[in-house]
Amino acid sequence: MAYQDQDEMGYGGQQQGYCNNSNIDNQNQNQNQQNGGKKVNKVLAHQYSLKAVLDNKQVTIFCSDSVTNKSWKIVYTENDYQDIENEYKSMKAAIDYGQIACKFPEYDGGNLIVKCQQPNGGEYEFSLPSDDVDSF
Repeated sequence: MAYQDQDEMGYGGQQQGYCNNSNIDNQNQNQNQQNGGKKVNKVLAHQYSLKAVLDNKQVTIFCSDSVTNKSWKIVYTENDYQDIENEYKSMKAAIDYGQIACKFPEYDGGNLIVKCQQPNGGEYEFSLPSDDVDSF
């Protein structure tokens, strides 16, 4: 989940971003107090879902954003990783259990940058091209 006033990549730890109004209201109230009573409103800019799929010796990384209705994906093959099945297991663990940070493109058609920090300390960085045709 990303808010419009967020400029830098920060690890979120959720592979699926959800937001409810009470959380935003509490965050806004806390920020208002920190800003000397100056009203700060946060607007949900992104709500993403990230997953990895192994099919026919190909790993596909999907990300969709339900707020902007945009999607991105990249496909890796044995040309990218010699042992694609073991690499998939490692990628899947990072996506499912690691900390996730997304940097959304500033323009339509740009790549989405996703960093997945594994619980054991390893890290993946994916650059996913736009896939607006094939949303999931």
